Amino acid sequence: MNTISNQRAANIARNINAFDTAYQYSDDMRNVRFFSNLSKKLNKILSTLSNEDKIIIAELCDVDQAKYFGLKKEEKTIQVKQSNINNMENSTSSFRKTVMLRAYHIMATTGKEWAICLKKAWQLYRLNKEMHSGEVTFFFEKKDGSLRKAIGTLKMDKIDYEFKTDSQPKVTTFTYFDVEAKSFRSFKIENFMMIEQPRTPEIKAVAVIKKTPAKLIRIRRTHLKSA
Repeated sequence: MNTISNQRAANIARNINAFDTAYQYSDDMRNVRFFSNLSKKLNKILSTLSNEDKIIIAELCDVDQAKYFGLKKEEKTIQVKQSNINNMENSTSSFRKTVMLRAYHIMATTGKEWAICLKKAWQLYRLNKEMHSGEVTFFFEKKDGSLRKAIGTLKMDKIDYEFKTDSQPKVTTFTYFDVEAKSFRSFKIENFMMIEQPRTPEIKAVAVIKKTPAKLIRIRRTHLKSA
């Protein structure tokens, strides 16, 4: 059972990817001592982790770097039935790893802080989950930099489409069925912007309740001054 947190796994993976595997051949003794100590620390940490945790870390590491520390990526063949195509994250045993891999990819691609990337990865998980229940309106950035508003779904009974493949999409892209185009579309996960929130009377009421009295007073004073 995996117990490692997203933040800790990413930190360990970053140290492994930055590790100089040829440090022993360096003429700089300070460099040799630094990586020698780092190697001992990393191996000590890895020795306390479960195999499931090590697999998660290995997925975030370069192949050669992972092999140096005895980490192996998970090898599995995914057989996807036609009725389950695009069911990317429904499995409770894999969704957490998918979220973390997406966050790490977004961070590596955009250079943004881990917390921001992790938040976007969870938003993508929520988008996927909501699409399996029905239609969702959301926004993402197109290749030309313009904003794209789309209505997508992954609910099978809403999809009238002849499947051409049964392969799973990559974790770096988000695939959905475009309700308006009547076809599957995809976008890079780092270009995802937001899910459109329906402004129903109930949601508006909740938004008002969440405002503190101080905020309401400031808003009222602003209106009085402008009157």
